[in-house]
Order: sequence, then structure tokens, then C-alpha cells
Amino acid sequence: MSKPTKSSQYPQVTTGLCDELTHFRIVASSDESESTNSDIHCSSSACLRTCKCTISRWHSIGVPLLLGQVLAGMIAATAVCSTFLANAGVSVPLSQNLFHYCFLFLCYFPPRLFCLFRRRQSYQLDRNCKTPTTRFCTKDRLYRASLYILAGLIDTHANWSFVAAYKFTNVTSIQLLDCLTIPVAVLLSIIFLRSRFFWTHYAAVIICLAGAGGMVAMDVLVNPTGPQIPTNTSGNITVLVESSSNVILGDFLVILGSVAYAASNVLQQYLVIRYGFLDFLAFVSLAALVHTAIYSLTLERTALFSILSGSPSSNHALIFGCLAGYVAAMFSLYSLMPYVLAKTSAVLVNLSLLTADVYALLIGIYLFHYGFHVLYLLCFSVILFGVGLFSFRAPLTRQTHLRCLSCLSEQSVYEVTVVQDALGSKRTPI
Repeated sequence: MSKPTKSSQYPQVTTGLCDELTHFRIVASSDESESTNSDIHCSSSACLRTCKCTISRWHSIGVPLLLGQVLAGMIAATAVCSTFLANAGVSVPLSQNLFHYCFLFLCYFPPRLFCLFRRRQSYQLDRNCKTPTTRFCTKDRLYRASLYILAGLIDTHANWSFVAAYKFTNVTSIQLLDCLTIPVAVLLSIIFLRSRFFWTHYAAVIICLAGAGGMVAMDVLVNPTGPQIPTNTSGNITVLVESSSNVILGDFLVILGSVAYAASNVLQQYLVIRYGFLDFLAFVSLAALVHTAIYSLTLERTALFSILSGSPSSNHALIFGCLAGYVAAMFSLYSLMPYVLAKTSAVLVNLSLLTADVYALLIGIYLFHYGFHVLYLLCFSVILFGVGLFSFRAPLTRQTHLRCLSCLSEQSVYEVTVVQDALGSKRTPI
């Protein structure tokens, strides 16, 4: 057997080394390509996350801003309809609100009863079995009923106070004192909802109040006399009468209405978040309807009979058209308000409603020949900037029971929640 020569051995070694080097290069190039692809994927995912964060940020600012301006437009529509009614010599603030409470009740109470009936069937348990939810659910029903009655009572008096204030004071005082709703809403949110506001929120409130103050100042300069409504005291129909003896009473009514509106909005926010908007609209409209009907039949019975009987000089088409417009605007406002409160907060809603005076002014330029100045738009922009700044960062809110109104202990609330979650529900049924 002959031995292999060196020349026959070296090619095998060289070939083996070349194969190993080639394999190493292939592995290295694949690792480099994988790292490059991972870097590209990471950069693209980072860009995608940045775009999503930017869109989410603008969405959190734009949606509350848009919804607030829709509410402000509805408030402006109610103001225009009320002005037409006052010009026609009609002032029935309680009866005006009675109609829209009636429509809210007819629209939302039957669906709520249907949902309640279906839910009761799903919650049906053995009657011989004593469940631990009986005592706690009874307390929770009383707690909810008391809050709904309180919310309806506050809302009724808030609407009456503002509409009645027009009989005793001027529009400028009403616009200025109406701004008290915002600090009161902030204070009540901190006390009862345990909200935590940041420095941007307080700065936004100051900016919005500055814009509202500038708008009132422009009102004084451009329309120093304000809208004049002829005096008519026939029957029980009352109209705007400005006198020095009644101005204090009118200002007091505005302050009372501002505090009541702030309390109503904060309580609405709590009830909507805890029980849902359908539950809120159904039962609060029922409570407000009962209160308003009693007050209306007691205080405005003669005025209503005078309107229905009518005089030959009265324009019935204008009166009933304005009443229908007022009811439609208030119905839309109350239907949308719970959704906006659930998505935002009571303070942000009140900040957005400051622009309602601008919309009412723009409508009044063509209908009532109000004066206009370009600084109105500047004040409007300042208010919108404040609303956007407030929406930039949401306040922290603990969605728990109201401190001063809760009749349930923490343990009972916990047990009710646990039992109802075991039954498959997130909310406690009535």
C-alpha cells in the first residue's frame, strides 16, 4: 500500500477550511441581516407607537372640544328661543322646562323599564333560598332613589333660577355671575368626587374665566343698554323689568342658579359613571317632572291659561314655535350631556358652555340687531384655548360613593358588588 503524498493531503485540508470559512461567512451575514431587520422592525414599531400616541392625544383634546361646543350651541338655541318668548310678553320658566322633562320621561323611562324587567328575569333566584343581597340591595335602592330625587330637585331649581333672573337683572350681570359655576364645580369635584386637578387645569380655568370676562366687557362697550324688552304686566305674564330694587334679587338668583348648576353637573357625572346614562335619564327626568309639574300648576297656572286662551294681538304661531324650539334644544342637550360628562368631567363641560354667549350673540346679530366687535372672536379663541389646555391632561377621579350622601358602608358596597358580579352583572339592579 502506497502512502499518500503531501500534495494529495493538502487539498483536502484546504477544502475543509474553505467550507468552514464559507459557513462562518454565511452565518455571520445571516446574523447581520437579522439584526438589521430587527432594527428596522423596532424603528417602524416605534414610529407607529409615536403616531398612535399623537393621534390619541389629539383625539383626547378634539373630541371633548367638539362635544362641548355642540352643547354650547344647544344652550345658545335655548337662549334665543327664550328671548323670542320674552319679546312676545311670555315668561313661564317652569312650564317651559316641564315640556322637555315630559319628553325625556316618555323617551327614556319605557326602555329602562323593559331593561329592568329583562334583568329581573335573569336575576331570578330560588325564593326559598335567602341570599345575602336582600338587605344590601334594599339599602342601595334607597340610596339611588334619594340621589335621583336630589338630582331632579337641584336641576329644576337651577333652571328656574336662571330663567327667573332675567326679570330682575340685566344680561351682563347674568353672564358675569354665571362664571361662578366653574370654581364651584371644581370645589365640589374635589370634595365629593375626590378629583385631583393639576396646575394645567387651574391655568385653563383662569384662562377661560379671563376670556369670559373679556366677553362681558365687550358686551358693555358694544351693547351698553342690552336688549330691551317691552314691559307687559297683563295677567300673570311677567317680563323683564330692570329696577335698582330688583337687581340684588336678580343677582342672588343667578348666584343660586350657578351653584345649583355646578352641583347638578357634579352629581350627574357621578350617577352616569356609576349607573349608566339610560338609568340616569329615566329616573332623574321622572323626579324633575314631578317637581316641575307641582311648581308649574301652583305658580304659573294663570299664565298658562292666558297663553292657551290667548288674546287677538298675541302671535300664537311664534309662541308655540319658540316653545317647540326650546323643548327640542333642551331635549337634545339633556340627551347628550350624560355622555359628555362620562367622557370628560363636569368642570370641562362648564368651561365649554362659556362659548354659548358667543353663539347666541352671532345669532342675535341677525335676529335682534345686536352690535358686534372683532374682539368677541378673540375672547372666543381664548376660551377655546383654555378648554383645549384643560383637555390635554385628564384629572384623576376616584369613582366611589359621595362622602356626605352615602348610606352604605364600604363592606356592604363590597358585598353587593361581589354578589352581583357572581350573577353576571357589573351594575347593581334596582
